[in-house]
Amino acid sequence: MHCDAAIVDELVASWRELSERQAVVLAKLVAVFDTTPVAEFAPFEIAAALAWTRQAAAAQLDLAMDVVRRLPDIHAAMAHGDLDLPKARVIRDGVATLDLGLARRIAATVLPVAPSLTTGQLRARLAKLVIEADPAAAAARHRARVRDRRVELQPTEDSCANVLGLNLPADAALAAVNRITAIARAVKQAGDPRSLDQIRADTFLDLLLGVTTDSTRAGGSVELVATLDTLARLANKPGHLNGYGPVIADIARQIAQQQRHTPWHFTIYDTTTGEIHTGTTRARPHTNPTPSSAASTAASSSPNTPRGGHRRHTAHPAHGPNTKHPNASRPSAASGGVFGDPGRRFPNAALARHIRARDRMCRAPGCRRPALQTDLDHTIAHRDGGRTEPGNLGPLCRFHHRAKHQGRWRLWQISPGIFVWRSPLGKLYIVGPEPP
Repeated sequence: MHCDAAIVDELVASWRELSERQAVVLAKLVAVFDTTPVAEFAPFEIAAALAWTRQAAAAQLDLAMDVVRRLPDIHAAMAHGDLDLPKARVIRDGVATLDLGLARRIAATVLPVAPSLTTGQLRARLAKLVIEADPAAAAARHRARVRDRRVELQPTEDSCANVLGLNLPADAALAAVNRITAIARAVKQAGDPRSLDQIRADTFLDLLLGVTTDSTRAGGSVELVATLDTLARLANKPGHLNGYGPVIADIARQIAQQQRHTPWHFTIYDTTTGEIHTGTTRARPHTNPTPSSAASTAASSSPNTPRGGHRRHTAHPAHGPNTKHPNASRPSAASGGVFGDPGRRFPNAALARHIRARDRMCRAPGCRRPALQTDLDHTIAHRDGGRTEPGNLGPLCRFHHRAKHQGRWRLWQISPGIFVWRSPLGKLYIVGPEPP
């Protein structure tokens, strides 16, 4: 038994060590940002070094800047092994919309208990604290988020796709999901051989496509916990939507209003003694409550509301930044003829097709932007004597094209289709042809 417990202790110790190392990585990401001469292109430096996508590098750099600079207590807790990276990210996300002072106060409030909470528990506690700290601001953020609601189609592998409803009001979204689940369970209980998840997915599509059966007419429900003074508009304390988490007071009142024809379960809680009394209402008020949030309703219903591989290289390229490659100073074997005059400024259609077919993608390290969506760049600028021929042309997406000209990245084409990049911090990367 003792040996078994020791294994768990070793796991915990290793996890703490990992958190400490992750704190170091975050600090190094910030150091790269501080050292990069043009800040906009710091994610490119990171992405090339770690073989990440530029988007992944930018996301990790944003996280590092927030944790190291904006929330230094969170970074210190990681450095001591007391807080892991997933929980640090939850705290960062939870206070992201707040001003600096309030963000740090709320982070300091949850930091002592964060190590003992799951990420879900931590996220719910943060959401409640953020709403309580400034109910009016939380309501404004909710309305702004709902104004950005939309549906997106996300293609996935094997001829499948995801349909995503984004920034939907929490109460309506949860009721919709609960309705789908209720329908699926009824179908499953009737003997359907599909799994519950499969039935839920098929029901989701049936409802959207207008396919109705007796089962799909079932309604959804929500379970709300809210204080009486909030429902009576005497306070703006957050409610709790079971299956979702804390919601702003306006949403809690709106849900309660929508449930005025159903029984309510109530709980009377004595904060001094901890004594609890529960019951169920038997009659409903005859007067309709005042609409809870005209602004929130308008926000959710107004028809006018907008809805190739690379490798690191340690040797210097054969031709330095001040030496023109021979291919740029004399015509290649393919120059002239169908490719036109290599002294002209722009490639003709045949040469452009050749370059895009040869390279297929942007020639920056790790970039997969299709060549058809890129600029055809002269490796050595035309104004500096660079020729318009295969050995001096390559496709660069607009970001990496700007990195070359504005971000102090240097680029050589040591032979047609083989590129060498040097970063502002001195790292070299070779980008060769895409595999067939």
